[in-house]
Amino acid sequence: MKTTQKQTALAALVMLAAAAGCDAPKAAEQAPSTAPQASCEPFVPHDAEPLSLEAAREAHFWNGLHTRWRFDEHKSPGHLVKETAAVLERTRQNDGALCYGDAYIAGRLIFEHTFSPADGQGNGAATEGNPIKRVHDGQFGAPEARRCRSCHWRGGVAGAGAVVDNAYLLGDGDSIESSDAHNPPSLHGVGVLQALAVEMTAELQGLKTKALAKAGQTGKPQRVRLESKGVDFGVLAIKPDGAVDAADLKGIDADLVVRPFGWKGNHTNLRNIVQDSFQIHLGIQPQGLVKGGDRALLGDGPGDDPDKDGVKDELTDAQVTATVLFLAAQGMPVMRPHERLNEAEASAEGLMPPTSAVFLDEWMKGRRLFDKVGCAGCHTPSMILKESTFTTTDAKGTVHTLDLSTSMERPRLVMDKEAGGYPVYLFSDLKRHDMGPALGSRHSHDGVAPNMFQTPPLWGLADSGPWMHDGRAPSIDLAIRAHGGEGEASKRAYAAWTAPEAMASPSPL
Repeated sequence: MKTTQKQTALAALVMLAAAAGCDAPKAAEQAPSTAPQASCEPFVPHDAEPLSLEAAREAHFWNGLHTRWRFDEHKSPGHLVKETAAVLERTRQNDGALCYGDAYIAGRLIFEHTFSPADGQGNGAATEGNPIKRVHDGQFGAPEARRCRSCHWRGGVAGAGAVVDNAYLLGDGDSIESSDAHNPPSLHGVGVLQALAVEMTAELQGLKTKALAKAGQTGKPQRVRLESKGVDFGVLAIKPDGAVDAADLKGIDADLVVRPFGWKGNHTNLRNIVQDSFQIHLGIQPQGLVKGGDRALLGDGPGDDPDKDGVKDELTDAQVTATVLFLAAQGMPVMRPHERLNEAEASAEGLMPPTSAVFLDEWMKGRRLFDKVGCAGCHTPSMILKESTFTTTDAKGTVHTLDLSTSMERPRLVMDKEAGGYPVYLFSDLKRHDMGPALGSRHSHDGVAPNMFQTPPLWGLADSGPWMHDGRAPSIDLAIRAHGGEGEASKRAYAAWTAPEAMASPSPL
């Protein structure tokens, strides 16, 4: 990390430490609340060399600070959530946006924080003395965990979860058999996923707008094939009067919004899924969600305390924004080797090509077979992202931005001028497919049918097991063999391979 950036990060940490009761310079305490803080300077998380003295100092500083906060939390439960909320409000810029350095650090603290009833976890008398409830009670949730990292830990902070971390959604609050098991996915690269979905949605809706205009001008019906970033979403039929027939769409709703989050592809953006997750998995109700007033999701208590636990404003909108920015900054998994980077460039970006000739040979064999049997038909190997900006809009309408090519953790986006943008090797088409009745859920989720699932990205596959939406597959081989419906033909082709070829199959990433 550059010196100015390091000073920025430490300044932000010191400022948060001051709020928690640690000693800090008087200048930090007396800074005007309306002025942009020093941490609004460029800030890049975890950018130091792994074994450098600078990185070691940062680790000691972080660990010491985190230990102090946990101590203060034990003395006064609810301390950390209240103080991070206060600090974020003090460090807003004049336009209302949060300083990225402060937001990243606060977001990580919230993501790793162990919530308690003092923070508002639970549902009042219904969970008195024990806020944890393994099976969700309808849309309201459980909660079944006390911190985000309890379930997102495999492969590092914000990673995937083990099968024991499964959430049991839309149940009766008691029986696992009444619910749908949901294995926690890795959150690495989620900022890039949202950016891709935003560009795809804009392109698809642009095609619809042009077809509507042409139908109006010519007085003739129009049929437009909807394609974006190499993915075919079917055909939209438009009548001269503007009526739209969406019967021939594939894997997307009639509003043509690509929803990249959730096993069912039912969340439009990272902010939505973060807010819902705080409610249904942790029993913490964000301000923005409470203002929405969905009683099935929030509970039947008073308007400002719908879960009836006596705690209001359990998580501010700024704290949600901080969590979103922290997650959006998580580095994206990468395909290796990276075809367009030489060895020195690859090393600088954290991309490590196979060095063993034998391993590389097997890798290439698996990559060819991946295409041959049709896996790439749904698990689209790569897409080109045109713009590197991630945005999230808070309840006040303030837009917070993050440049994914400079401010996310490594590996981050790398511009390829020949390709016309930033190559993203996600191995997904970000659309829904019918996976057959054997994989089907018990319930429809936000109107998505039981057999329909969004194609999960295969990037980071080695660190995200177990596999499938409910964690039923302890190996990649078994995950492939569990495919049905639209994946049936590829599964049969895979099963027909000889044993040596099948062993090479899980190596395209």
